[in-house]
Amino acid sequence: DNAMGLQVYDSPASITNTIITGNGNGINMNYACDELSIIEYCEINENEGSGLIFRDRDIRFRYTNVRNNTRYGIIGYKLGSFQYFIVNGNYEVSNNGWAEYAGYEDSYTWGDEANNIIDEGYVHNVDKYILKLFGWNGIDQVDVSGSRYTIDHSNEERFFPDIDAFYWGEEVPHRKEMFNTASEDMKNGDYASARPIFEQIITEYPESVEAASSLQKIYFIVNYTDKDFDALLQYIDNVSTIEGTTLYRVKKDVITKTYMQMKEYDIAISRLEPVIANPADEIELTDALKDEAYCYVKLIEEGDRALPEICSVKPKNFREFQQIVTDLENKLYETEEPSDEEVVSANVTLSNYPNPFNPTTTIKFSLPEESDIKLSVYNVKGQKVKQLANNQFAKGQHTVIWNGKDSNDKSVASGIYFYKISTGKETTMRKMLLIK
Repeated sequence: DNAMGLQVYDSPASITNTIITGNGNGINMNYACDELSIIEYCEINENEGSGLIFRDRDIRFRYTNVRNNTRYGIIGYKLGSFQYFIVNGNYEVSNNGWAEYAGYEDSYTWGDEANNIIDEGYVHNVDKYILKLFGWNGIDQVDVSGSRYTIDHSNEERFFPDIDAFYWGEEVPHRKEMFNTASEDMKNGDYASARPIFEQIITEYPESVEAASSLQKIYFIVNYTDKDFDALLQYIDNVSTIEGTTLYRVKKDVITKTYMQMKEYDIAISRLEPVIANPADEIELTDALKDEAYCYVKLIEEGDRALPEICSVKPKNFREFQQIVTDLENKLYETEEPSDEEVVSANVTLSNYPNPFNPTTTIKFSLPEESDIKLSVYNVKGQKVKQLANNQFAKGQHTVIWNGKDSNDKSVASGIYFYKISTGKETTMRKMLLIK
């Protein structure tokens, strides 16, 4: 009956042969330390929240079941990474509530393992997704090809934000072969061999997900070895990036996390404030607020530096920080809770393209018969942003354009929005993401 089964901040953790059940969330691991984190031969089942939540951590995750948790099975937030991710044989991530696995591109460092990621139920808008990819830029695919035979990807609706965000093919690109080689060296503790390969990937394939994951791995290597963070910042500063790529985002994240490792919390806060002011989505906002709250409370604990005036969250102590984290996650999860309203529709089809978008997207819907239609956009709080249509439409396909503005013709902020169509008989709702 704990709010959290196990919670770890910036310290080593090795969890083996452990049953974690009946808590709020199962395991929550945060912030890099000087040792690899290990989760092996565990049962993380039937928790009221999610099974495993991790961020800014490199984890050896093997031979562990993650089953029947109410929310997510596993969530990999920013700079979450796997050194091993092996759930095969008698082990599986299965039948969790909202998605089996959700994370940013750089958390999908699964190697070529054929992992058992299974969801036998499918409740539209409730237990819908098998895999979710946060912050997808619409271009870079994450490689899950090792699991192409063990993950059922026949139903495209079960992958967020789109099935095209995931690479299922049999051909292994050269950059992936290089990444696997470097990762194997890293697993064996041969960091001196691994790092040059990761650097080569960044130089030769800067637009790839593997480049972003390589920069992340270099950050962990520095944490595990000489902790020369000044040299790391100098190296990162010389990494050329293209705006909109995964590497561009991860470079900014690694710089901020490096300042946190250097205990330069005031600098980290100054970097987080612009993200909080203009986040790509609700998940990035939540992530940044957690980091900022952590930095602020660490400054309080040190007690020898002036506290920054410009800071969105200012916990007075670590207990208050933990409560802020809980409140932020609950607020985030509220946006994904199933509605009491029936949203399953067998007849009305609804979609939008592009998604993510900036600033305009086209909403398409198809009607089986002439109908009176209400089409509206809502924010994550459930507040109506704008009504796009309220009139009669003929049978067939139709399109309506939303220009990213509210009912007062003001541009709305980046984030998650929902668009809902009602025919009088049926209601259908979908999620879309505005990125600026």
